[in-house]
Amino acid sequence: MHSNSLLMIVLTVIHLSLTCTVEETYAATIAHWRFEEGSADTAASGTGTVLDSSGNDLHGTPCLDVNLACTTTNGPIYRGNVAANPVPHTGAGNNLSLDFNGTDERVFIPDHPMFELSQSLTLEAWINVRSVPDDSGFPPRTAAQIIMRGDNRSALDPYYLALGPANGEPNRGMSVTFFIQDETNALSWINAVLPNLNEWIHVAGTLDDATGNQRLYFNGTVVAEDVTSIRPMALLDPNWVPGLGIGALQAAHRLYKQYYDGLIDEVRISDVALDPSEFLRVAPGSSPGFTWTQDKLGDWANGSNWSPAGGPPTETAIFSDTASITGPTNVSTAAPVTVNRIEFSNAAHHFVISGLGSVNMSATSTAMLVNPSMSVQGTHQFQAAVNLLNDTAVDVANDSTLTFNNTLDLMSQTLTKTGAGTMAVRNDLVLGGGTVQIQEGTVSGNGTIGGDVINDGGTISPGNSLDGSLLGVPEPTSLLLLALGGLSCALGIRGLRTRQPVA
Repeated sequence: MHSNSLLMIVLTVIHLSLTCTVEETYAATIAHWRFEEGSADTAASGTGTVLDSSGNDLHGTPCLDVNLACTTTNGPIYRGNVAANPVPHTGAGNNLSLDFNGTDERVFIPDHPMFELSQSLTLEAWINVRSVPDDSGFPPRTAAQIIMRGDNRSALDPYYLALGPANGEPNRGMSVTFFIQDETNALSWINAVLPNLNEWIHVAGTLDDATGNQRLYFNGTVVAEDVTSIRPMALLDPNWVPGLGIGALQAAHRLYKQYYDGLIDEVRISDVALDPSEFLRVAPGSSPGFTWTQDKLGDWANGSNWSPAGGPPTETAIFSDTASITGPTNVSTAAPVTVNRIEFSNAAHHFVISGLGSVNMSATSTAMLVNPSMSVQGTHQFQAAVNLLNDTAVDVANDSTLTFNNTLDLMSQTLTKTGAGTMAVRNDLVLGGGTVQIQEGTVSGNGTIGGDVINDGGTISPGNSLDGSLLGVPEPTSLLLLALGGLSCALGIRGLRTRQPVA
């Protein structure tokens, strides 16, 4: 937090103690560009005309780059195509976005001490991508910036959200990367493949200084995460055109052409790691999910086993390291349950989801589609059947394991495995025309194979035995033994690939 912000808080507290009539809180928003200044289908023009609505007056200038210089007329185009109207979190009317041509348009914001976020931060925006970067032309367009802070020196860019590259070929640019870099040029970055072109998606990158958690979200769902000791550098070089860029680098550059092609709306920077419930795409007061509280053994359907009152969850089920959980815990379900997201975040004790019912992973039914997902820290397992009603992302942290015992049915959907940990599939893996896409870490186990396993950078390991440390119902006596790593099954496996950071 910066000294001018602390002074603001002190003055506010003094004011409150004298008047006792107004209640205020310090807002985490550093800047918020809404793109509501123009008229549909007209070009943004004029110095400082892209307004910051945060009250910090960090206004931007639309640029058409000509001969490496910013021309402040005929910049990106205002469009009436928006992601949400009103903005769910603020209730503000949202009528316009900015359309960038991917060739020579950007918004420039001069550097400011408030952008020196060397601890926690959040970058978020809605994007609607028309085309992704590729390696054609000279110099090659290998990345496309959504929002970035930097100067014209090579590297030494504190933070950005950008398109490209993904894990190898093809569709190298079909990923979103959240990147941070310190003053020694050490960097940390995470990325995930963009689901589709030509549709709105809310993207956010968060860094939590206290925990080191670096996370990337699509539509409020974690799609990539890591723990890092890297923190963004604070100071840029005033002699090298420092600042922020929206839709491109902060300044035109003779070597790097990182122009974005498509629509961008509601760009916001915060000086804290926001919870997904605080993103612009979420209405305030929306439930962040329900946390399991019953120790040792309990029924998923019993609302008293969840906190807050009102469970069981249909959106997010959280199995975390709470004071009430003192040992391995069996969560039983006798009937099918449907949920959008499951978070296992207890590395001290195991959770087992068991019973004769099933766990159905489903997209949300709201206007802003959110595909189902799971995140895993620790060692946990399903002994109940799991059915994927929509494409599902499973992120398993390093030194963590998620095991599917009994049936994992993809139901013609795609399961995308990320994270450095292990996803073990034992007994039946029913692909049914679906796909397991392995981007990171290990997939191991036994199962029947009926579709594709696509390895984009992970490891496929032969089957192994049940981890006896986990409690739950007994394993079936008959196993269908087909090692995922065996050569006896035609899997349609693509070669291993390595990730590369954005240039």
